[in-house]
Amino acid sequence: MHRLTLLGGGSGTAGGGGGGGGPIISYIGTMDVAIPAAIATFTNQAIGTPASDRLVVVLIGGWRAGLARTLSSVTIGGNAATIHLQQTNTGGSAGPTLAIASLVVATGTTATIVATYSSGEAQATSHVYTITGLNSTTPVATNSAAVASGDPSTTVNVTGTGVAVALWSGTTNTTGPATFTGLSTKDYDAVVGGTAVARVASAHQGGLATETPRTISVTSANTIETIVAATWH
Repeated sequence: MHRLTLLGGGSGTAGGGGGGGGPIISYIGTMDVAIPAAIATFTNQAIGTPASDRLVVVLIGGWRAGLARTLSSVTIGGNAATIHLQQTNTGGSAGPTLAIASLVVATGTTATIVATYSSGEAQATSHVYTITGLNSTTPVATNSAAVASGDPSTTVNVTGTGVAVALWSGTTNTTGPATFTGLSTKDYDAVVGGTAVARVASAHQGGLATETPRTISVTSANTIETIVAATWH
């Protein structure tokens, strides 16, 4: 089963990576798949408007009963993306693994994204963002948190004018919603694949001033929660 959501929108100030107003970040869309296997394939997922300096950022979540799986690799259009971080949560029965990966993709408006895990998952989600005008395609900072009770909070350094993204999951009470603090725009908030496996939400913000560190957190009705976050400049 595939579920595709497209909610385009960008934040930031126009300008090149070496000066001007800073990078532009845009949310492109989300796709969910049911995958009773170790490989999640998001076929022809939208990746936005082509640009020579377009960084495609993919926030990926996977769930299955039992222990969380390790994300082994991510490809975008057949090319290997860099996995910047991943976070598992063993506090609940759904075994979530959240991750952030990216790759410069200059051409095309869609690409098949493939996530390979150490063993089979049941559901997976892919949230695509694009960033242009960066000084560096390497994140300024990445961080994560996983809690069995309470709400997750993490900190990341920001170099102005910077951009930030985060992916959150809860696997106990999937009724939602999730409320982000530290990111101004929530882009997606729904139950994964329309099932009761987990609830997932993603958010972003551009035009951030230098801050060491910036706190990004989520409040919700869930008790088994995980968050991953990254910033670029």
